Amino acid sequence: MIVLYSIVASVFSILRYEGLLTQATDLGIFMQAMYSTIHGRLLYEAVDYQAYGATSFLGVHFSPILLAIVPLYWLFPYAETLLVLQAVVVASGTIPTYLIAKKNGNEKRALAFSSFYLLYAPLLGANLYDFHVESFLPVLLLFTFYLTESHRYGRALIPIMLSLATTEASPPLLGFMMLYFVVRQKRSWKSRKWEIFLMGVMVPIYLSERYVMGFFAQGQGALVGLSQVSPLYLQSDILLKVGYFFIILAAAGFLPLLSLPTAIMALPWIATQLFSSHGFPHSVGWQYDFFLIPWIVVGSIQSFNGAGKNWLTRVLKRGIRPPDLFLAGMLVSLIISPVIAGLVLSPSFGGQGYVVSYSPSPQFPEVNSLVQEIGPGPVLVSDHLFPYLANRLDVYDFEPNVPVLGTMTRVPTVQYVLVQKSDLASLPPGLIDAFYPKSSISGVDNSTIYLYQRSPGY
Repeated sequence: MIVLYSIVASVFSILRYEGLLTQATDLGIFMQAMYSTIHGRLLYEAVDYQAYGATSFLGVHFSPILLAIVPLYWLFPYAETLLVLQAVVVASGTIPTYLIAKKNGNEKRALAFSSFYLLYAPLLGANLYDFHVESFLPVLLLFTFYLTESHRYGRALIPIMLSLATTEASPPLLGFMMLYFVVRQKRSWKSRKWEIFLMGVMVPIYLSERYVMGFFAQGQGALVGLSQVSPLYLQSDILLKVGYFFIILAAAGFLPLLSLPTAIMALPWIATQLFSSHGFPHSVGWQYDFFLIPWIVVGSIQSFNGAGKNWLTRVLKRGIRPPDLFLAGMLVSLIISPVIAGLVLSPSFGGQGYVVSYSPSPQFPEVNSLVQEIGPGPVLVSDHLFPYLANRLDVYDFEPNVPVLGTMTRVPTVQYVLVQKSDLASLPPGLIDAFYPKSSISGVDNSTIYLYQRSPGY
C-alpha cells in the first residue's frame, strides 16, 4: 500500500509540474533554497527575500531539516526529486498508523487503518500541492505518539527532535500532544512526569525558534503570520471555516468526534484556523492539512475503544457503529479524492492540491527549450513558470496578486522577463518598454508565454 500510494502521488505531483500548475510558492521556493545552499547561500530563496527581506527560508519558517535534503538535491537537482521524496515521506506515515492501530486493537484493524490513512482525501490533497516541509509532520508526530504511548521515551526523542527541526509549528503541536496524555490519565497525572516536562520545555523552544527566525528576516521573520491570527477574526469567513472542518471530519466518517479528547493534540491549529483572517487555509488541498493528520488518525483509531459511551453515540441512530462510520469515511474520501474530483470541485472547496493535471501541458517541452535561451543576468518570471528557472540565484518571482512582489523594490536590474500573457498587464508600469520580444510559446486564451530581453541602451 505504501509503494502504491508513493507511485500514485508521485505521478500526479509530476503531472502538475509538467502541466505548468506548480508555482514559485512553494515548489520554486524549495528548489531555489536547495540550489542556493549547494552554491554557498544558506537556504536563500528570492520569493521571501522580495516580500520580507528574508535572507534565508529560515527567516520564514524554522526548518533546518531541509539541510538533510541538500545532498539528495545535489545528486538529483530536479523538481521531481522533491515531489517523489514528499510522496514517500507522506506514505511512510502508514507505519506509525499501523503500529498505533495494532496497539489499540489487532492486526486486522491495523491493516484497515493503514488503508484509511492512505486514502484520506485531505492528506493526498496536501501532498499534491507542490513541496512543503510540513509533509514530514504526519510520520514524525505519529511516531512520537506511538513511542510516548508505549513509554519508550528515549526513542521518542528522535521524532521529537526531527519535528522541532521541521517547523516552528511543531513545539505547540508537541506540547498539546503531551497535554492529551496528561488529561487522558488525569487521575494518575503524576505518572506522566515526562509528558509534563515536555509540555513546559516546548514554550522556551518555540520562543527560541522564533528568535532565530528573526536573524534571517531583519526582525520581521519572528512575526510573520502572527499578525493575521486574532480572536477578532473568528467571524471572518465563518462559513468557509465550518465547511472546512465538516469536510475534514466527513472524510474520516466523523470518527474523531467519538474520541473528542484527542482533539487536544490539534488545538493549536484548530484555533489558528478559527481565528485566522486568511481565507485560503479554510479549504482542503493546502499544506496546513498535515497539521491535523495525527488527530484524525489517533482520534479515529481510538473511537473504536469504548465509543458506545461517547456523548455523540447517544444522538446517533441506533445501530450505527464505528465500523459503519469508518466505511462511510472511506467512501467520502474516495469521492472527494483530488485525483477523482480535482477537475470538478469548486475553488472554495479545494486548494492548490485540487488543481490537478492528467497529462503534461503541450507547452512543457517548449518551456524547457525557452529557458535555455535565457542568458546571464536577473530574470523576472511569472509565478507558475518560476520552478523551471529555480536552479538559479538570480531568478525573481512576479505574482500580480501579491503587492510585495509586484513592487520589485529588492529586485536588481532585470535582463530578462519570462511572463504569461495573463500577467502582462499587471507588470509594473513602463517595465516592459525597456525590453524587446525574444521568443514566445503560443497557447490558448491567456496562456501564451513570452520571453523578453532588455533592449541595448536601457
